[in-house]
Amino acid sequence: MFERFTPRVLLGLTATPERTDIRITMRKRTQQLLQKLALSVVTDLLCCGAAELALRLIIPIQTFVNPLSSFHQFDPELGWIGSPNMTARFRKVEFDVLVRSNAGGFRARNSTTQPSPGSPVVAVLGDSFTWGWGIENGNVFTDVMQNEVGAAADVRNLGDNAYGTLQELLLLQRCLTNGLHPQFVFVMLCRNDFYDNVGAEDRKPWLSVTGTNATVHNSPVAKRGISPFNRIVKVSRLLSTIAYVADFAKEKRRVKDLEQVTFEDKTVAETPREAMAFCLDRFKAVCGATDIRLWFVYVPTIADVQSETASQVRVTITTLCGEQGVRLLDLTDDFRQVTGDQPISRFFPHDGHWNAARYEIAGKRLAAALKQELSSAGPEKR
Repeated sequence: MFERFTPRVLLGLTATPERTDIRITMRKRTQQLLQKLALSVVTDLLCCGAAELALRLIIPIQTFVNPLSSFHQFDPELGWIGSPNMTARFRKVEFDVLVRSNAGGFRARNSTTQPSPGSPVVAVLGDSFTWGWGIENGNVFTDVMQNEVGAAADVRNLGDNAYGTLQELLLLQRCLTNGLHPQFVFVMLCRNDFYDNVGAEDRKPWLSVTGTNATVHNSPVAKRGISPFNRIVKVSRLLSTIAYVADFAKEKRRVKDLEQVTFEDKTVAETPREAMAFCLDRFKAVCGATDIRLWFVYVPTIADVQSETASQVRVTITTLCGEQGVRLLDLTDDFRQVTGDQPISRFFPHDGHWNAARYEIAGKRLAAALKQELSSAGPEKR
């Protein structure tokens, strides 16, 4: 007689045929969406796998686009150091070169002439310009130096990517402690050294300056863990390229911020200036204590070569070397004297590093200075 009411009836939730059809339709659509998503994921993975395989077949030698993470390894004292006995390709838009390192992790010598046993050791310290960015072994300026001086000297390349002057100083001290006894030391000075020395990073030692007192921080450097995903990225040709693009954008923003702080109104700020003065003074003291002949070398930028007016960075380095009483070899005029082309044509346009032609000029100029040193050195130096 009376219709029985339930809570579902009162709420209008009775399972009508229409509602059942809607639920079935929604379930089917969800299943179809999941199937399409799974198919898309599988397709993407297959495409990535095919791309990775193609890269390995086309370029059988392991190839990297990020030299700092690929050609180097962690070092608690310096932050990083070159990986020993490594052979791999370094590839960018402007170049594709084979890079070989020796047992010490530095660029392996590939000169046409070799030093004689017992010939004086020449240690060359610096960053990517010294390491040989975009340059084959044999065309790095240290190889050019070796060819120019012949058997009269033993030129050693001790360059590491992204090093600042502080790291180069610590590296020299380590080499001396470990038994290397160079008679001559060349230290390359770049614009970016000013902010590399004071940039507070957890991956390397850095300097803080209070007045004329400088303090080394983050020494030793704590080792950072590498996630399983980053390990895969490091061995994958495809993923390492993608990761480099992301890292490059991040690094570009970081450098822009450092440039603004370091070069105020186109002049060098006080803190990075004093940090550089500290490094020059310590180099002078370390080399003086062991009777090493020391040269600093200014690495000119595209702007230095194109402009007849000396940049504030170049002026500051010249002034600091004068104040410290150390010798400075400025390569700017040597680069300007090249005839037959535009100055910019001898730099890689995307990052401002020298190309092989500039390396040859630098190597011959440094070799000329070294020959003069050798001729004026006493018998004990030879």
